Amino acid sequence: MYGRCMTAYVAMLRAVNEGGRGKLTMDDLLTLCAPLGLGNVRLHGTAGNIVFESDRTERGLCQSIDRAVTDKLRRPAGVLIRTGAELRAIVQANPFPDAQFRLVGVMFLPKPLPVRLRAGS
Repeated sequence: MYGRCMTAYVAMLRAVNEGGRGKLTMDDLLTLCAPLGLGNVRLHGTAGNIVFESDRTERGLCQSIDRAVTDKLRRPAGVLIRTGAELRAIVQANPFPDAQFRLVGVMFLPKPLPVRLRAGS
């Protein structure tokens, strides 16, 4: 992997280890990641958030991770990927900087919100 430009990513898995559905141990998740060529893989929490580095595109990574998780669970889980830079920008743009961090939420969507549903439309 020397000489390649590696980007930091976070993959967030939907419907994994929540409410008794989609049980996937963290060891299983690490095992799923091993053949995908992800670098410096770490897991965050128990809800299926994967922090890693790669020189691949978001789309290709999303498809690979989604396929591996779907095969393991035998049902679609859904994967969203954001870069470390995107997540830093979200934290920096927090419209409630004085609020307790644990009380501020962010929602990630798989595609842009339709204009008619956006605030101020």
